[in-house]
Amino acid sequence: MSEPCPMCSGEIAAGQTTFTVDLGSGVVVVRHVPARVCKQCGEDWIQDPVAERLEKIVLDARTVGKIVEVIDLQAAHHSPYHERSRRGTEFLAVASVACPEPRLPDTADRSPEPP
Repeated sequence: MSEPCPMCSGEIAAGQTTFTVDLGSGVVVVRHVPARVCKQCGEDWIQDPVAERLEKIVLDARTVGKIVEVIDLQAAHHSPYHERSRRGTEFLAVASVACPEPRLPDTADRSPEPP
């Protein structure tokens, strides 16, 4: 039997979680990350080898300058998008979006509304 959850004393089992990082200049979301998950409260723990892989994914996203990057870790190994970057680390972009900066409407050309 595994150790009880340190948060709620519930049962911990193998499962999956979603890993999210706000880079300040962008966001990385990795879905279907293998983890140990509490069946009662949902708290999750990621093992070291998986955490190292996530660190590489985040580093690649930061280096490339992605604004939004969503990765499905489970599907990535069976996807044509699973490839290696120039540095040899995994680059598993299943969906990447570069969003332009938001732009406010130009009000200088508008005539004032009548009273």
